[in-house]
Amino acid sequence: MRCYRDLFIGSLERPSMFGLIAAIIFLLVPAFAGAQPILDDDAESTSEPDASASSLVETKDVDLLTVQEAGVVKIPMAIPEFKNLGTAHGDLARKFADIITGDMQMSGEFEVIDRVRYIEDPQLAGVTSGTFAMDDWKLLGPKYLIKGAYKQEGENLTIACRLYNVELNSMLVGKEYKGAPDDAYKMIHLFSNEVFLAIFGHKSFFGTQIAFVSGSQSNREVYIMDVDGRRKRRMTNLGFFAMSPKWSPDAKKIVFAAVGDTIQPSIYMLDVASGRVNKVISVDDGVALTPEFTPDGRMLVASFSFSGNTETYELTFDGKIKRNLTNHWAIDMAPAYSPDGKQMLFISDRTGMPQVHKMDADGSNQRRISYFGTYNQSPTWAPRGEKIAYSSREYNHYTIYLIDEDGGEPYALTADMRDSCEYPSFSPDGRALAFACETKTGRAVYLRSTNDTYTTQLTKGTSYDSSPSWSPVPAW
Repeated sequence: MRCYRDLFIGSLERPSMFGLIAAIIFLLVPAFAGAQPILDDDAESTSEPDASASSLVETKDVDLLTVQEAGVVKIPMAIPEFKNLGTAHGDLARKFADIITGDMQMSGEFEVIDRVRYIEDPQLAGVTSGTFAMDDWKLLGPKYLIKGAYKQEGENLTIACRLYNVELNSMLVGKEYKGAPDDAYKMIHLFSNEVFLAIFGHKSFFGTQIAFVSGSQSNREVYIMDVDGRRKRRMTNLGFFAMSPKWSPDAKKIVFAAVGDTIQPSIYMLDVASGRVNKVISVDDGVALTPEFTPDGRMLVASFSFSGNTETYELTFDGKIKRNLTNHWAIDMAPAYSPDGKQMLFISDRTGMPQVHKMDADGSNQRRISYFGTYNQSPTWAPRGEKIAYSSREYNHYTIYLIDEDGGEPYALTADMRDSCEYPSFSPDGRALAFACETKTGRAVYLRSTNDTYTTQLTKGTSYDSSPSWSPVPAW
């Protein structure tokens, strides 16, 4: 029997010869109501999806690997500065356009044409159909055009956005949002999701958040940031070493593990809205690692060494163990549910070195699915269930790989990254991954589209930022 009670700080930065658990330890609103419209056309003044656009849209279902192998041709798009309909706050014209431009670029699907090439003056041209020269935009070559207008009066902000198909000279989506100035990011992310719904048939990850741990080599807390890296804020102040945060399906809670010199290994739960942290369970001797919510959000799964050997268990929010899902002489840990909740990934060293395994949700039908890499960890399932991501070590360098749900030939998503990259987490639509990479001064959280066309660094990398977890789509 094996138990890793004293692995904490000394072995957290890089796994030992057999330190599977040490490796996992380290890296592991209401809708806006529309008031009087600021633009006079047929656009909706609510945040509900525009059903009338369905007959005008193109649909596209992207396979995560096929699109890479075939090569990606990005869709040209134009996004001019927003038109200011008020008498103040002219600086917001570029800011709002930049936010939605960032969303479109982050998706990896669009090539936003540089504004220096635009012909019209956005403050003189209109936003609604017939109030601007569509022929000028056709000369520039975008397939889609996003135009916007805004008006801020005191603490009241109204933003109106329109998506046009330039080739068809038709509006696909029109929305107006009203709220406080601090709601501007949310309003624009809402429209970015409407753009994706109109063009691809489903919303994207705009407006979601990423939880991660950040701090020093000996102390890390749970943080949350917007998906574009904005509004980073600390959510815990425990003074311990927090690890592997995971969101609940409703994005209201985060579960995480923690270790430290003065506490027992424990699982904690964070209420995102209030910031309240409750302890779920502690173990007197052994480990408590890699917690995750069940797909219905009513239970947890996590890995413990109650019997001396690390196994995966199902437990309640008050720490009551319901059942043992694995029972093997090897280490079995890092559970990750399939989207339908019927299967679960986990890491096991039962074949000699840590590899990705799969089992049914009740613990039956356990089998190995990864055969490449000598030290694999952190498996996660794509939202549609067709792909699996994990990190793999070769020659002391970690790379993020994608494989089919039943195994097969892996695709190295981060092969071009000079530094080790670990701990992948899929976006809610499966079009991107968040992961952590080493930097010269620590670790940083990155985002990369799964079609391999867009990469951005979300945190500075001056501290140890790791174990990103992407939130579900917000219920706005």
